[in-house]
Amino acid sequence: MVTAGYISGIGTLIDLFFSFIFAIRLYKPAKEDGFSPISFRGSFFWSYVFFSLFFAFMSLNLVSDDPLFIGLWGYTFGHIFLYIVYAVNVFAPFSVITENKKIPGIISAILLVLGSVITYINWTAYASGQTLPTFENGVTIWNPPPIVAAYIAGASVFVWVILSFSVFIYHSIKTEYGWLKRRSRLIGLGFLTVTVGGPLHDVSLPGFYILIADIVTSLGFVIMSLGIFTSPPKEN
Repeated sequence: MVTAGYISGIGTLIDLFFSFIFAIRLYKPAKEDGFSPISFRGSFFWSYVFFSLFFAFMSLNLVSDDPLFIGLWGYTFGHIFLYIVYAVNVFAPFSVITENKKIPGIISAILLVLGSVITYINWTAYASGQTLPTFENGVTIWNPPPIVAAYIAGASVFVWVILSFSVFIYHSIKTEYGWLKRRSRLIGLGFLTVTVGGPLHDVSLPGFYILIADIVTSLGFVIMSLGIFTSPPKEN
């Protein structure tokens, strides 16, 4: 049976597919770095792992029309993994400009604490019935509390644009090596594309616009991964 949120659910499944594939692709490189989330390849590996979990829970509207169930477990619990993605992604841009892990570690910890507070606020709002997801033309309108939506938007812009996009594009300009220019440029553009795709998904537009938004997010993953997998030229 097709549930009320099938269009938005299919969109997040597309994102789940791409993030899962790239997590698998990064498994061996991350293993070489001891699966450290503060290493360059490790940070991207864990980012894709937690993105996969996030999209999996956000697809629960494909199996249930119960607003309370998908609000608590789909949106609220699922977004815990997105908050972890923010915390992990902080290390990637810093890894190309400094070996000091203290500053990104502090920023990451702050993001996790704020994410915990936002999770509590969101869970309480849904559980008390103050706000619940609704369905319109096959799309799930999540209706989170305004402060939750504001945090997600703010954290996305801060981590993926102000930190990641800006740092990687700056690095692509400053570095002398052609392959590093390509890598940083692609990663920066990938982060920017993912940032654009997220808000598009949350705008209450006709269903297939939601699908396009998720495709934009997946495109961001592809662009980013092309950069991650860019290697230095082999010596003759």
